[in-house]
Amino acid sequence: MTIFWDSLFFVIFYGVIPMLLFLSDWYRYRAFKSSGNKSPFLARAALAFLTLPVAMLVVLGTVASLGEHLRAVMTLENFLPTPWKLGIADGLLSCISLAMAVAMLRGTKETVRVAIGIIVTSTYLMTIWLWVVINPH
Repeated sequence: MTIFWDSLFFVIFYGVIPMLLFLSDWYRYRAFKSSGNKSPFLARAALAFLTLPVAMLVVLGTVASLGEHLRAVMTLENFLPTPWKLGIADGLLSCISLAMAVAMLRGTKETVRVAIGIIVTSTYLMTIWLWVVINPH
């Protein structure tokens, strides 16, 4: 029974929460874009820089959880870089996204709403990737 709760925590912490945060950012961006703002470049770029860390987190989580059970996933595991290398690269992308979102804070109400969502998501992703880098497994 303890294994179930540990796996559930892993799925929620590393999968569900980042995906919900990321999807809510895209939802805010769609509302921001439809409001007629002329310069959505920073928001679009910040979301683009968040896409890769979220996608790699999902891939790494899937490989980690299914790697022991499926032979095809074990083969895929050989082609992926080590988790700490992914953590450094994706943490850097999250930092870039955070810097772009901070630059967006001096805008309209919709711009600030999108920026705060991106700041929360990128901070959460940096925390997770920092955990991946310092975790010895």
